[in-house]
Amino acid sequence: VPHLCYCHAPARYVWSQSAQYRGGLRGLGLRVVRGRFQDWDRRTAANVTRFLANSTHIASEIERCYEREAYVVHPPVRTDLFTPDQTLDRNDSWLIVSALEPYKRIDLAVEAAMRRDARLIVVGTGSQKQTLLAQARGAAGVEFRGRVSLQELLELYRTSRLLLYPQVEDFGITAVEAQSCGMPVVARGAGGALDSVRDGETGCLYDEDAV
Repeated sequence: VPHLCYCHAPARYVWSQSAQYRGGLRGLGLRVVRGRFQDWDRRTAANVTRFLANSTHIASEIERCYEREAYVVHPPVRTDLFTPDQTLDRNDSWLIVSALEPYKRIDLAVEAAMRRDARLIVVGTGSQKQTLLAQARGAAGVEFRGRVSLQELLELYRTSRLLLYPQVEDFGITAVEAQSCGMPVVARGAGGALDSVRDGETGCLYDEDAV
């Protein structure tokens, strides 16, 4: 039976972003099994008839990790729902919409907001919440909203000044949602953002070392 694999990413904790998972017992366990897991993953990938990738970045990762070619098929985004609202004015707030996990690099967004004394709204939750709260302690302009309703998210996309995107994302649906609402995206110039953010038109791409 032909096996069609739509790959969103080779397991990042062993292939591309293992440094973000070094802490604690989980990190120790990953270091112990990383090589064996990669060998097993390559063998399993050999059974796939055809790979599809959600971005050109992931197509490159599939070639690097599995030595296989992949066709790029971008995932669907509800651009009929995420639309601009010309009756609303934009404010000066920066926005993050993300799981609060190590590889998302929300710490860089918090650091940038604190340096610029900017207002930053963080939407989402995850294992790094307490760490990020501690980092932002004393910064009155950094606000953690947790999970929000769809209507609240739409309003944030339509009224905030920009979306920060400091991570290397597989594809990045939230970046497309924001741009679909007419909101510029400030993204690290890597990963899936290269497929969706038009530098100087719908947002800007910055170098890895910039904050």
